[in-house]
Amino acid sequence: MEDSTSEIIIETASKKFRQYGLHSLSMDDLAKFCGVSKKTIYKYFQNKSDLIDTILDKKIEFLKTDFEELHSVSKNAVSEMYCFLNMINDFANDLPTALHRDLKKYHLNLFVKYNHVQNDVYKPFIVRNLERGKQEALYNNDFNIENITKSILDVIDMIFIEGLRNDRASIKTVEFFENMLIHKIATIKGLKKLNALIEE
Repeated sequence: MEDSTSEIIIETASKKFRQYGLHSLSMDDLAKFCGVSKKTIYKYFQNKSDLIDTILDKKIEFLKTDFEELHSVSKNAVSEMYCFLNMINDFANDLPTALHRDLKKYHLNLFVKYNHVQNDVYKPFIVRNLERGKQEALYNNDFNIENITKSILDVIDMIFIEGLRNDRASIKTVEFFENMLIHKIATIKGLKKLNALIEE
């Protein structure tokens, strides 16, 4: 019962934070949404920051698992990169819109902690993908992996910018940069694979 209560709190808080933002919701609000007392929430989480930390940890662990699964099932590097960027988009859309701003302003310790996600989670996946693409002759051999990795991380930063996720024109802009990056690194053979994916 205790585990299910904490899971209900995490799941409900995650949805409500996404809907209203981190700062707007008080623990009283969350208790009402969860159908429990505030005392019950504090039984599982020390404070709001602890609850946010738990939610983000869970989301990132799921993302890591998804990345590993993607790597094992992807037919080739182009397919893997295409799906990876879509997964990042989905991940961003599942987070509160002003997450970056609210963490930096109200939960600095968490902002510092999760600022490492790029280097610890995204970067190793990207480097492995770029190396795979070169081996499969789907990516050109003449680009610098470190430079292209930075470019891809810059595109990922764009995805997480507040306001870009819900604006159709901005989403199209991000998609353009994603496709442009793949076009920059892919061979003719790789581009054929990309076009087949886009047409599916």
